[in-house]
Amino acid sequence: FEKATVQHHFIPMYADLCMRLESDARIMPAMASEGHPDCFKMCLLNRCQEAFESLLKSGPAGCDDCDDDEEKLLRKQRALGNVKFVGQLLVCGMLSSRLLLQCAQELLSARGQCAEALESLAALL
Repeated sequence: FEKATVQHHFIPMYADLCMRLESDARIMPAMASEGHPDCFKMCLLNRCQEAFESLLKSGPAGCDDCDDDEEKLLRKQRALGNVKFVGQLLVCGMLSSRLLLQCAQELLSARGQCAEALESLAALL
């Protein structure tokens, strides 16, 4: 997940990999035996949601506790990468289209508190 959010050029490849892992016949029986048939998808969705919520919790300056410009840039890159990755998962059909509307509404409502909200919304759309 970390690589997918930082390496923006490879996001379509990572989304395709997630699609293949989810439907891999060797992985499905192992997840079903644990009682979680959709474990991979749920783990991926939870990780995306955690990153999305951390984006929305940032202050108006983007990152109040970040002193270094490089840290701010890396945080912004991860935030945009997460939104682009979610968008690519939506395109692949791995995530529900309702998620697009929910993310768009959250980003629009957080545009005053989060410096990257509008840019993230543009990347998502």
